[in-house]
Amino acid sequence: MFIASVAHLFSVLVLYRLVKLLTAASHKSKIISFVAASLHVISPAGLFLTAPYAESPFSLLSFAAMLAYCKSDHNLVGGQARSLRHDAYLLLSGLLLGLAATVRSNALFAGSIYICDLLVLSHNLLPFPTHFSDVRQAVSLVLAGLSILLGFAYPQAIAYKEYCHDATASMPAWCNAIPPSIYTYVQEHYW
Repeated sequence: MFIASVAHLFSVLVLYRLVKLLTAASHKSKIISFVAASLHVISPAGLFLTAPYAESPFSLLSFAAMLAYCKSDHNLVGGQARSLRHDAYLLLSGLLLGLAATVRSNALFAGSIYICDLLVLSHNLLPFPTHFSDVRQAVSLVLAGLSILLGFAYPQAIAYKEYCHDATASMPAWCNAIPPSIYTYVQEHYW
Protein backbone atom coordinates (compact mmCIF):
# COMPACT_ATOMS: atom_id res chain seq x y z
CA MET A 1 0.00 0.00 0.00
CA PHE A 2 2.92 2.32 0.71
CA ILE A 3 4.32 1.91 -2.82
CA ALA A 4 0.89 2.41 -4.36
CA SER A 5 0.24 5.54 -2.28
CA VAL A 6 3.64 7.08 -3.07
CA ALA A 7 3.20 6.24 -6.77
CA HIS A 8 -0.25 7.84 -6.68
CA LEU A 9 1.16 11.01 -5.08
CA PHE A 10 3.89 11.28 -7.69
CA SER A 11 1.49 10.51 -10.54
CA VAL A 12 -0.65 13.48 -9.40
CA LEU A 13 2.42 15.74 -9.40
CA VAL A 14 3.60 14.48 -12.80
CA LEU A 15 0.09 14.90 -14.23
CA TYR A 16 0.08 18.50 -12.98
CA ARG A 17 3.38 19.18 -14.81
CA LEU A 18 2.16 17.40 -17.95
CA VAL A 19 -1.07 19.39 -18.17
CA LYS A 20 0.80 22.61 -17.38
CA LEU A 21 3.18 21.91 -20.27
CA LEU A 22 0.31 21.11 -22.63
CA THR A 23 -1.67 24.22 -21.66
CA ALA A 24 1.28 26.61 -21.43
CA ALA A 25 -0.26 28.92 -24.04
CA SER A 26 -3.36 29.42 -21.89
CA HIS A 27 -3.46 32.12 -19.25
CA LYS A 28 -5.34 29.60 -17.07
CA SER A 29 -2.64 26.93 -17.31
CA LYS A 30 -2.13 26.64 -13.54
CA ILE A 31 -5.86 26.38 -12.86
CA ILE A 32 -6.40 23.76 -15.57
CA SER A 33 -3.42 21.76 -14.29
CA PHE A 34 -4.65 21.95 -10.69
CA VAL A 35 -8.14 20.79 -11.68
CA ALA A 36 -6.75 17.87 -13.71
CA ALA A 37 -4.50 16.77 -10.84
CA SER A 38 -7.33 17.15 -8.32
CA LEU A 39 -9.67 15.07 -10.46
CA HIS A 40 -7.03 12.36 -10.62
CA VAL A 41 -6.86 12.35 -6.82
CA ILE A 42 -10.62 11.78 -6.52
CA SER A 43 -11.00 9.60 -9.61
CA PRO A 44 -13.44 6.67 -9.59
CA ALA A 45 -10.41 4.36 -9.46
CA GLY A 46 -9.56 5.80 -6.04
CA LEU A 47 -9.58 2.48 -4.18
CA PHE A 48 -7.23 0.90 -6.70
CA LEU A 49 -4.89 3.89 -6.60
CA THR A 50 -4.00 3.33 -2.94
CA ALA A 51 -4.39 -0.46 -2.78
CA PRO A 52 -1.54 -2.91 -3.44
CA TYR A 53 -2.41 -3.02 -7.13
CA ALA A 54 -0.58 -2.06 -10.33
CA GLU A 55 -2.78 0.96 -11.18
CA SER A 56 -0.73 3.65 -9.35
CA PRO A 57 2.71 2.58 -10.60
CA PHE A 58 1.22 2.31 -14.09
CA SER A 59 -0.30 5.79 -13.96
CA LEU A 60 2.96 7.25 -12.64
CA LEU A 61 5.04 5.59 -15.35
CA SER A 62 2.61 6.41 -18.16
CA PHE A 63 2.17 10.06 -17.09
CA ALA A 64 5.96 10.41 -16.77
CA ALA A 65 6.34 8.84 -20.22
CA MET A 66 3.86 11.29 -21.74
CA LEU A 67 5.64 14.20 -20.02
CA ALA A 68 8.97 13.07 -21.49
CA TYR A 69 7.30 12.57 -24.88
CA CYS A 70 5.87 16.09 -24.82
CA LYS A 71 9.23 17.51 -23.80
CA SER A 72 10.79 15.77 -26.79
CA ASP A 73 8.91 18.09 -29.11
CA HIS A 74 8.40 21.09 -26.83
CA ASN A 75 9.18 24.46 -28.42
CA LEU A 76 10.04 23.00 -31.83
CA VAL A 77 8.59 25.28 -34.48
CA GLY A 78 8.71 25.23 -38.23
CA GLY A 79 11.88 23.70 -39.59
CA GLN A 80 13.85 23.94 -36.31
CA ALA A 81 16.30 21.05 -36.05
CA ARG A 82 15.93 18.43 -33.33
CA SER A 83 18.71 18.22 -30.78
CA LEU A 84 20.10 15.17 -29.03
CA ARG A 85 18.15 16.32 -25.97
CA HIS A 86 14.88 16.02 -27.87
CA ASP A 87 15.74 12.48 -28.93
CA ALA A 88 16.88 11.57 -25.41
CA TYR A 89 13.46 12.65 -24.09
CA LEU A 90 11.83 10.55 -26.79
CA LEU A 91 13.87 7.51 -25.82
CA LEU A 92 13.18 8.14 -22.12
CA SER A 93 9.46 8.20 -22.84
CA GLY A 94 9.73 4.79 -24.52
CA LEU A 95 11.73 3.35 -21.62
CA LEU A 96 9.14 4.62 -19.13
CA LEU A 97 6.31 3.11 -21.18
CA GLY A 98 8.33 -0.10 -21.36
CA LEU A 99 8.40 -0.17 -17.56
CA ALA A 100 4.67 0.60 -17.53
CA ALA A 101 4.10 -2.34 -19.88
CA THR A 102 5.64 -4.68 -17.32
CA VAL A 103 2.80 -3.88 -14.91
CA ARG A 104 -0.12 -3.26 -17.30
CA SER A 105 -0.36 -4.52 -20.86
CA ASN A 106 -2.37 -1.54 -22.07
CA ALA A 107 0.86 0.46 -22.23
CA LEU A 108 1.14 -1.09 -25.68
CA PHE A 109 -1.67 1.19 -26.85
CA ALA A 110 0.16 4.27 -25.60
CA GLY A 111 3.06 3.19 -27.78
CA SER A 112 0.98 3.84 -30.88
CA ILE A 113 2.18 7.47 -30.73
CA TYR A 114 5.60 6.27 -31.87
CA ILE A 115 4.10 4.47 -34.87
CA CYS A 116 2.18 7.62 -35.82
CA ASP A 117 5.32 9.74 -35.46
CA LEU A 118 7.31 7.29 -37.55
CA LEU A 119 4.67 7.40 -40.29
CA VAL A 120 4.70 11.22 -40.28
CA LEU A 121 8.50 11.23 -40.30
CA SER A 122 8.69 8.73 -43.17
CA HIS A 123 8.10 11.47 -45.75
CA ASN A 124 11.42 13.01 -44.62
CA LEU A 125 13.21 9.67 -44.78
CA LEU A 126 12.04 8.34 -48.13
CA PRO A 127 13.53 7.83 -50.62
CA PHE A 128 16.68 9.17 -48.88
CA PRO A 129 16.98 11.11 -45.62
CA THR A 130 18.07 14.71 -46.07
CA HIS A 131 18.83 15.53 -42.42
CA PHE A 132 20.75 13.46 -39.90
CA SER A 133 18.37 14.64 -37.16
CA ASP A 134 15.51 12.83 -38.99
CA VAL A 135 17.49 9.58 -38.96
CA ARG A 136 18.31 10.08 -35.29
CA GLN A 137 14.64 10.72 -34.51
CA ALA A 138 13.61 7.58 -36.43
CA VAL A 139 16.13 5.49 -34.49
CA SER A 140 14.84 6.99 -31.22
CA LEU A 141 11.24 6.17 -32.20
CA VAL A 142 12.12 2.58 -33.10
CA LEU A 143 14.11 2.09 -29.87
CA ALA A 144 11.26 3.60 -27.84
CA GLY A 145 8.79 1.22 -29.47
CA LEU A 146 11.07 -1.76 -28.92
CA SER A 147 11.37 -0.80 -25.25
CA ILE A 148 7.60 -1.06 -24.91
CA LEU A 149 7.52 -4.42 -26.67
CA LEU A 150 10.31 -5.68 -24.43
CA GLY A 151 8.47 -4.44 -21.34
CA PHE A 152 5.40 -6.36 -22.48
CA ALA A 153 7.24 -9.52 -23.55
CA TYR A 154 9.50 -9.87 -20.51
CA PRO A 155 6.75 -10.83 -18.00
CA GLN A 156 5.24 -13.10 -20.65
CA ALA A 157 8.57 -14.89 -21.08
CA ILE A 158 8.96 -15.32 -17.32
CA ALA A 159 5.44 -16.77 -17.08
CA TYR A 160 6.06 -19.07 -20.05
CA LYS A 161 9.28 -20.35 -18.51
CA GLU A 162 7.62 -20.86 -15.13
CA TYR A 163 4.38 -22.49 -16.25
CA CYS A 164 5.05 -23.97 -19.67
CA HIS A 165 8.71 -24.71 -20.21
CA ASP A 166 9.48 -26.15 -16.78
CA ALA A 167 6.09 -27.80 -16.31
CA THR A 168 6.47 -31.49 -15.54
CA ALA A 169 2.84 -32.55 -15.22
CA SER A 170 0.16 -30.79 -17.20
CA MET A 171 0.73 -27.55 -19.05
CA PRO A 172 -1.94 -24.84 -18.90
CA ALA A 173 -3.95 -24.39 -22.10
CA TRP A 174 -2.53 -20.94 -22.78
CA CYS A 175 0.94 -22.48 -23.28
CA ASN A 176 -0.21 -23.91 -26.62
CA ALA A 177 -1.82 -20.70 -27.86
CA ILE A 178 -0.12 -18.70 -30.60
CA PRO A 179 1.22 -16.45 -29.22
CA PRO A 180 1.12 -17.84 -25.69
CA SER A 181 -0.23 -15.08 -23.43
CA ILE A 182 -0.76 -15.41 -19.72
CA TYR A 183 -2.52 -12.02 -19.77
CA THR A 184 -5.22 -13.33 -22.09
CA TYR A 185 -5.59 -16.49 -20.01
CA VAL A 186 -5.96 -14.59 -16.73
CA GLN A 187 -8.50 -12.18 -18.20
CA GLU A 188 -10.59 -14.99 -19.71
CA HIS A 189 -10.59 -17.12 -16.56
CA TYR A 190 -10.60 -14.62 -13.68
CA TRP A 191 -12.27 -11.49 -15.03
